[in-house]
Amino acid sequence: MDILLFYFGWALRIPLVPLLFFSFPASPRLVSFLANRLPKRLVRGRCYNVSCFVDGDYGGEWNKLSEWKST
Repeated sequence: MDILLFYFGWALRIPLVPLLFFSFPASPRLVSFLANRLPKRLVRGRCYNVSCFVDGDYGGEWNKLSEWKST
């Protein structure tokens, strides 16, 4: 999504353009098509090919609050 905002964010400030674009029935397909095919290197720089990976194994204790005892 950041790719589309970089290339077409200026168009959101023009009156009636967002309304006309999103009233077009195939606009979600067009957005998906453009997001996957526009060059990412210009927007993200050297980190254009980096993706996040989280395996979901945090263990059982990661979200438990520890009790603070005042001394």
